Amino acid sequence: MHKILLAIAFFVATGSTQAPHIDFPGFRVTFPDTGCEIQKKEKEVDVPVLGKTAATSWIMYRQEAATPFLYLVSFTRFPEMLANYLDMDPKSLNTLLRTCLEASASNFGGTDFTFKEFSHNGYEGLEATCKISNGGGDLKGRVFKSGSLIYVICGGGAPIDLAETDKFLASFRLEDSKTVR
Repeated sequence: MHKILLAIAFFVATGSTQAPHIDFPGFRVTFPDTGCEIQKKEKEVDVPVLGKTAATSWIMYRQEAATPFLYLVSFTRFPEMLANYLDMDPKSLNTLLRTCLEASASNFGGTDFTFKEFSHNGYEGLEATCKISNGGGDLKGRVFKSGSLIYVICGGGAPIDLAETDKFLASFRLEDSKTVR
């Protein structure tokens, strides 16, 4: 089962220009005002044993050598078989959430992870920080499950502006749980 969770988490982490504030049916988030474009990416993957699933991500990044940064919001609808498994074994949810955060950060050389549980508007999740860019930067992210969706929200850079990242993470709001199930 761990391989299946890893496959889904890797898939979560992997456009069109949007305004810094995103209203999607079910959630809202405000990106920092950096002057950079936000790219929307959608992806479908066939996960072995579980079938097809899809992820939608909005990514704002700058790759300048002196001050690179990344802000990301992603959600993945996972197959019914996984939802049923999580209902039968709720303890495996933390493994899934942790794997999602590790997979998201692995794209940026994530190492030295620290995890802590958190609650976001009544939804239980995990928050993580890690080193990125060969130790020259930091990434901070949150992940949680709502209905059949997994949400990943993260921000980081080299160097990271923790106040701006915390503001971005705190701006994320689920609006109506009925729309995200």
